[in-house]
Amino acid sequence: MVVVVVSTLATTLKWENVQLEEKILTTATALSLSFDSDQLQEIKKQGESLDKDKALEAIRTKLKVFKQAFAEYRFIYLMDVVDGKTIFLADAEEPGTEDYSEPGSLYPEPSNELATIYSHQRIFLEGPVTDKWGVWYSAHAPVFDETTSEMIAIVGIDFKASKWDKIQSQYKDQFYLFGGLIVGLIFLFHYLVVLLKKKDYLSAHENGFNQFLEHANAPIFGIDREGLVNKWNQQTEAITGYSKSEVMGQHLVDSFITEDYREPVQKVLDEALKGTETTSYELQLYTKSGDRVDVLLKRAFKILCQVNLNLQHAV
Repeated sequence: MVVVVVSTLATTLKWENVQLEEKILTTATALSLSFDSDQLQEIKKQGESLDKDKALEAIRTKLKVFKQAFAEYRFIYLMDVVDGKTIFLADAEEPGTEDYSEPGSLYPEPSNELATIYSHQRIFLEGPVTDKWGVWYSAHAPVFDETTSEMIAIVGIDFKASKWDKIQSQYKDQFYLFGGLIVGLIFLFHYLVVLLKKKDYLSAHENGFNQFLEHANAPIFGIDREGLVNKWNQQTEAITGYSKSEVMGQHLVDSFITEDYREPVQKVLDEALKGTETTSYELQLYTKSGDRVDVLLKRAFKILCQVNLNLQHAV
């Protein structure tokens, strides 16, 4: 009994860390999919203009909405790499405050992975990372132009390292507090409480996450382990003509993928569900009118598949 309880708790400690990582990466991914490409291209232009000011304000509003929805994150911002230098494009902080980063201002201490993100184009988490604002665990996600699929910006989200470590240490301290059977019984009770709290915590944040996916500018659909559709956002409805109520529970590949693409698409989906990195992949979906529409699966697809499965299993 003690061995089983201690082993289960060790798994829980590892799960807590995975949940923290997945949540911040998921938020960065959702934010990267929510931007209007024309507005991003506008704020990247040199000089000042009324259109640029309007675009910047619209983007800052979206950043602030995310920051309000996920209050545990200290900084949320957009960056770019220009002539080998990492710069800020937009910041959720209020202009004039001490921590606000002006558009075009230099971020002088990028890691190698951040400085080369235009080359590898991966979503990643790094930390602890130290800069002039403090010590952080930072998630970064590439933002792609929805028309050309070219990378045009970088989402950044900072989680305070001391808070991250405190969350981890709370469980580690408890793990080493007592020994023997009594400790096993205590942690068995604690484990059950954690699972109940996790259910409420994940349910609240899954609802927020699903709202952002639902209204994203890109078509987003999801499947479960059996390949049945369980997410179908507004953009996917607009492109295919199928409403969410018509597709939920239907087998994605058998029902909506053209026959020539079914076998390779099924392989891509199977690999994504296993967590295997998949490069951008183009497929054809049937529309309600019988036409075919090309859809590009981007690198964000793998992490969204994994998070979708984990949220279902945890909740």
